[in-house]
Amino acid sequence: KGTLTIPVPGLPVDATAVAINLTGTGVSATTFLSVFAGGTAWSGSSNLNLGRGQTAAVFAVSQLGAGGTVTIRNDAGTTYPIVDVVGYFGTAAETGKYAPLPANRVLDTRSGPGAGQLVAGQTIHVNPGAAAAGASAVVVNVTATRGQHPGVLSLSPDCSKTSSTLNYTTDTRANMAIVKPDGTGSICIAGSGGPVDVVLDVIGYFSPTASAEFVALPVPVRIADTRTGNAGRLGALGAAGEMSLYAAGIFDVPYGATALLTNVTGTAATRSTYLEVFPGTLRPSPDTSTLNLSAGQTVPNAAVANVSGHVFSVLNNAGTTQTIVDLFGYFI
Repeated sequence: KGTLTIPVPGLPVDATAVAINLTGTGVSATTFLSVFAGGTAWSGSSNLNLGRGQTAAVFAVSQLGAGGTVTIRNDAGTTYPIVDVVGYFGTAAETGKYAPLPANRVLDTRSGPGAGQLVAGQTIHVNPGAAAAGASAVVVNVTATRGQHPGVLSLSPDCSKTSSTLNYTTDTRANMAIVKPDGTGSICIAGSGGPVDVVLDVIGYFSPTASAEFVALPVPVRIADTRTGNAGRLGALGAAGEMSLYAAGIFDVPYGATALLTNVTGTAATRSTYLEVFPGTLRPSPDTSTLNLSAGQTVPNAAVANVSGHVFSVLNNAGTTQTIVDLFGYFI
């Protein structure tokens, strides 16, 4: 139950929340890490689930506590946390306004022109599409699948590997990321490690011309847990099973919210599957995903849940999966 409170360097005085990529490694026992404002009490939410000996990462946003600090809590055993700062939200941040997009798959190295696994030292440049033209940053979900050996994917505007975005093994693994494009509007995916297929879905973007500002909740809150009946759903999601959740009017989220910043966790899966988060109650496309997990695994991923009709939904593709959703903030 150890905690570590750390100051986040290099942030402007108007910063209210920080976006990080949180990695856990050297794990001695099955555990989870939680990130929250420094100096506040843990609310029961989680960000990153880890098995013994596993190295994994997850995107997270935390409100800043006193002195510009965040706290990381480890639930069991011992774990080495690694924190990469990828951005911030603030009251005067002109580039921090969000615009949702219909989820769109812009890269899949398993098929199509130029198909082929990404190998160590190779880079791929991907344009998020015309809808995100002029964006100061894009919100993407990157998935590594069919990996032959462990490795790391790093997303950046310049193909640098100064921080990690996604740690993968031979399992399929996903992580949300906010990435600044280069001067041509493209982002770079750099590989380190074994050959792997890469899938990239675009969810939204940030731009000075967008209108939705981010508001971090003072304390993260669990809004759904199918294991306990939280949010009115008791029992795992079945194959093609959906869970629809109100995204407005809960925990002081205003009805004008266009998206929520959540963390979605799948656990006790009976077979390999994926969870998909989408706006409203009508699934717009079957070819995007939010997180992937194999039988028996517990896997989290951050998700910007775009909203339609004050609602968003979570779908399980196959087998049965217990599903947990934690809320960290909203865009309005």
